[in-house]
This record gives sequence, C-alpha cells and structure tokens, in this order.
Amino acid sequence: MLKKITESNTNIIIDENSFNTISKDLNIFYNPLMEINRTISILFLRSIEKHFQLKNKLNICLPLCASGVRGIRILKECNNINSVKFNDMSKNAINILIDNLKLNNIDYIQNKEFENNYINNENKVEYRKNKNIVFNMEANKFLHNTFYSDYIDIDPFGSPVKFIDSSLQKLNKNGFLAVTATDTASITGSSKTASMRRYGSHIFNCENKKELSLRVLATHIIKQAAKLDLKLTPIISYTVKHYARIYFKSEPGKKKVDKHLEKINSFYFCNKCRNYSIELNKCNTCQNELMSFGPLYSEKLSDIKLIKIMLSEFELLKKEINNLNFQKEIEFILNNQIEYNSVNLPFGYSISKIIKYKNINFELNKPDGRTPKLDDIINLIKEKGYDAYCVDKKYLLIKTNMPFKEFYELF
Repeated sequence: MLKKITESNTNIIIDENSFNTISKDLNIFYNPLMEINRTISILFLRSIEKHFQLKNKLNICLPLCASGVRGIRILKECNNINSVKFNDMSKNAINILIDNLKLNNIDYIQNKEFENNYINNENKVEYRKNKNIVFNMEANKFLHNTFYSDYIDIDPFGSPVKFIDSSLQKLNKNGFLAVTATDTASITGSSKTASMRRYGSHIFNCENKKELSLRVLATHIIKQAAKLDLKLTPIISYTVKHYARIYFKSEPGKKKVDKHLEKINSFYFCNKCRNYSIELNKCNTCQNELMSFGPLYSEKLSDIKLIKIMLSEFELLKKEINNLNFQKEIEFILNNQIEYNSVNLPFGYSISKIIKYKNINFELNKPDGRTPKLDDIINLIKEKGYDAYCVDKKYLLIKTNMPFKEFYELF
C-alpha cells in the first residue's frame, strides 16, 4: 500500500511497508533510516562548491534511485546542480518516481522522448546537461549507455562492488563518487571469506571494525580506479550501524595514481596486547607473533576542512528547513570524523582490551578515588605532547599518535 510522507522539505510517495520491513523485495524501496545518509549527501554537494572552488554546476547520476527522494532533495536543496539522471530497473519504482517528480514540481523527460529530441537537437551538449532524465534500466547497463557525470551516487541494498567499474567508466576525470556498502559482514571481518572474495582484503573481526570497514571499501575502489589511471581520494568517510559510506574525489594522472597506490599497505596485529604495525612482524611490546591483514589504504579517510564547511552548511540548512530530522546524529557523525582524522594514523588502541590482557581489575570513569577517568587518560597523553581522542566508547578506543608501547605502559 502506498503512503505519502515528507522528508526534509520534499513530499514523496513510498511503500507503506518500508517503515515496518527493510527489504529489497518491496515494490518501491525506501529506507527511512537512510535519511541521515541522504542529508549528508546534500551537505556534501553544497560544500564541495566552496571547498574545491567549483565554477560549473554539477550533473548528477543516480543509477539506483528507487523512489527518487535523494535526487529530488538534491534538486530542491542544492543551488549548484545542472541536472539529475534518475535510473532504476524496477518499473514500479519508476512509476512512483514520476509521481514524486510531479508532486514536487520537478521538470523531467523520460529516456525515449529524450533520445528522439536529442538526435534532432543542434546543441546536443547543452540539451543533455540541462535535462532531468528518467531511465528504466539495469544499473550497469544504464551507466554504460549514459553520459559522463560530475557526481555518481551508488547506494545499493548490499555490496556495491558490481557497480564500481561501470561507475568509474562514466565519472568525469575531476568528479566525485559516493559509495554505500551495507554488507557489513564482508567489510568488518565477520565473514573473512567474503572480505577476500568481494574486496580482496584479508581481515578479521576486531575492536577497530568501524574504521576497518571504511579502509576495506576505500582500498577496493582506489585499486579499481587505478586501472583507469584515476586517483580516487577519500574525502568524507563514516559508518552508521548497518552501513559504511565514502565520498571520493577523482583526479587523472598515472604518476598521481602510482604515488597514491604506495599508501596501500599490509598491516600486522597482536592478538594479545592489541598492538598494530605496518613494519613489524613481531610485537615489540609483548613479543608475540603478529597476524598480518590487508592490504589496506593507510592515509586519512576524511578531509577535516571539508567537514567543517559541511557543519557550517548544516547550520544554514537547519534554518532553511524546519522539520529536518536526525540533527544530533548528523552532527555527531561529522564531529566524530574530525576526531578520527585529527590523528593521521590508522586504527586506535583499545583500553578495555589492554586492561583485560594485563588482567588489571579496574573500570574507567568510576568516581571511587582509585580508578582513572577516561578524560584523565586522554589529558595525560596530551600532556606528554601527543594527540588523543576517544572515538568509540564501547571499546574505549583511543586514536593517538603516541607509540603503542608507551600507551601500553600507561596501565
């Protein structure tokens, strides 16, 4: 049964069952929990114009558009957009998409009508740039047959890997690619075989699973882009419960790609004291043999300056739209990524795992006069001249540039 709802300032028709069951078998797929994802994409598109000093308006490509809510919101909430190409292989989804476009007074043209007019148009480039076009095709077929785009957004139900190559083929050389992965077992190490099979990384389940999932996804896409002599750099990356999301900036150039690939490394991990290393094969803290994992991208996953612009844009967006949902969650995600990327080292150190290994019988943050508070430990690290942030309170995970051995000896 269909239902009319409002997301941000956009009215849309969706399958009412979307609020009860998240399933790819729904007639019109709409995930209300992904409103955070969609709002962040709005902030991203509004912010890159300032951050990268873009002069031209953007042509957007949505190969898996479903109900069309992301694309409609982009057209309504961003001023730097030329056009959006909507595509979905579901005929039901396309019918609802068209209703949603009409509901929001968005001009559009369907693919067949566009093709007929395009052939007879003298100024073909301008004609195709300024049209919101609706396609009804399998996503890869659509990408192979469509025009180049400045921004392509891949947001599938499950793994994005089968859409990456065709997306890269149609991404402008200085464009932007956004990718969501919801196959969390594959990218967090819960399923080791799936990680290797789909993404080409040997990993295992650990306390750094959030960052690990982003590095697995980033590594795969960077390596796929390298085959096309494209350097793809992660500029915004984050995780939310059931998915990982990365925004990339592309640059052409073989030398740039070669240098970028040097940032992909194998890592070593001590399963006892929780030490991480790129170089060691034996733990320099407890002398245990280290486990290898990877290869993984080892540089920063987000651009802090861009995140700060996004936070400023978020303040403007809240003034423009009264009923904007998930405000606290979005602010937390963006601020958390500032902390994650303020230390240019991969992975954090887990206090809870270290004290368990050392068999230390105390808990943090208990005001009993005997046990240290988390803030005390972070301040102690900073007093020693290092950076430190708690990025995951479940594992008391600290991102710091303090050498692990020195960190380990704090407890």
